[in-house]
Amino acid sequence: MDTTALPLSTNISNATNATSSAMNAVFVESIYSRVFRLFMFTVSGLVSLVGNTMVIYITYNNKFMRTFAYFLIANLAVSDVLSTLILPFMVFYLEIGKWTFGETLCKILNPCFTVFAVVTTNTLVAIACDRFRALLFPFKLKPSTSETRLILAIIWLLAFLVSLPSFGSRTIDAQGYCLEIYSNDPQEHQLYLRIYTVFLFLFNNFIPLVVILYLYIRITMALKHISFRPQTFQLNRPSSLAGRESPGSSPRNSVVLRNANVASANKRQKMESKFIRMLAMVVLVFFFCYVPFQVFFLLYTFIVLPMDSPTYYANNYLFLLMWIPNSINPICYAALNERYAKAFKKILGKTYNNVKRLGTSMPSPKSTYSVGLSRRKSSPISV
Repeated sequence: MDTTALPLSTNISNATNATSSAMNAVFVESIYSRVFRLFMFTVSGLVSLVGNTMVIYITYNNKFMRTFAYFLIANLAVSDVLSTLILPFMVFYLEIGKWTFGETLCKILNPCFTVFAVVTTNTLVAIACDRFRALLFPFKLKPSTSETRLILAIIWLLAFLVSLPSFGSRTIDAQGYCLEIYSNDPQEHQLYLRIYTVFLFLFNNFIPLVVILYLYIRITMALKHISFRPQTFQLNRPSSLAGRESPGSSPRNSVVLRNANVASANKRQKMESKFIRMLAMVVLVFFFCYVPFQVFFLLYTFIVLPMDSPTYYANNYLFLLMWIPNSINPICYAALNERYAKAFKKILGKTYNNVKRLGTSMPSPKSTYSVGLSRRKSSPISV
């Protein structure tokens, strides 16, 4: 399945290349629309690179965040960073309408984006499963470090296996388009293309979203009935150490510990609710930004859409919308998670102070000129 925009509204099946060329000859996108799209691509790419790199750094350098859930979020950020790195090639291909980067990159870059897309959806499913387990089965052991690595490896391996047909069929045709060509026979090619497109749409969009929706509905219902607050506090038992009085045997100590435990339970419940809201926001952004282009491409594979300006704009702007989650996800983490928010503020604060200190330490051109002039006047050999 071709996950890039159709260059200059060219059908990926090559069935409407002539129609596309005729449409392009009479239809020209306005300069304002083109500048706006390129500006949004640039901003989205920069925010994605900076934000997701910070997410990865924060997760792996904060010992309190080295948990299965946060490692999955870091894996999501890794996928976003890698997909953002190939964005310039995709945008250039979209604007020029010809693939100019050679056969090797044609066979690698676009299928790699399919890999990153599948990693994203699989990771979102894994996060939903982890939150479901943590809330409804809290006494089950969390995945160990080795199990976490194994799960992450399976996510990436599965994404690579699903994308193998794209790696094997990608080539440059006579018109300079980087396409998936499954057979020299047009009918066989169209059949294989539709089969793979439907399979990938189900595997990478429909089934994951249904699973995520079901799990988050169960989680939301469970949060209304689950309380992390302990029901009873029997803190006045004698200690197991013979001959010594337990700290909890004092009525005053019992009250203090009870209040502390209640406060801790309330804080944990509040953090869990915020974490769920953050993940739900990420899923909603993914659904509203990523899925529309996939639906559009699915329709384009089965239906010959009219090659007019609405189709052109729908293709280009839905492709732009598909990249927005890469830049919005780090903002969601910082806005809805206290640990990420504190870490972001700390990093940005240090960066600002370093830039400010660097600016104040550098001499201004005027002062440099005045110092040089004074030295020249005081020199005995000056002319």
